[in-house]
Amino acid sequence: MQNLERKIPYKTNAPKLLRVDTTPGPAAKYFNTPTAANYLGLSRQYLEIKRHTGGGPPYVKLARAVRYRKSDLDGWMASQLRQHTAEPSNAGDK
Repeated sequence: MQNLERKIPYKTNAPKLLRVDTTPGPAAKYFNTPTAANYLGLSRQYLEIKRHTGGGPPYVKLARAVRYRKSDLDGWMASQLRQHTAEPSNAGDK
């Protein structure tokens, strides 16, 4: 498993090293928001904003839990493919 490490400034009372495991397992079908963001190379906040405004990858809502299917993330990334910068977006980016 891959761990992402982030150093916290020295003068805080927080621990000096925060370890966050965001690596999906080999058979993982559903990712939570931080894991999906890591998989896509995006921020967690970007996915949260896109859930609110639209234009992001499809997701599943189970009570308060949000989950993304790997196949939906791959499909959404493929739909974002562009040939040049003047090409209009078809994903509803705002």
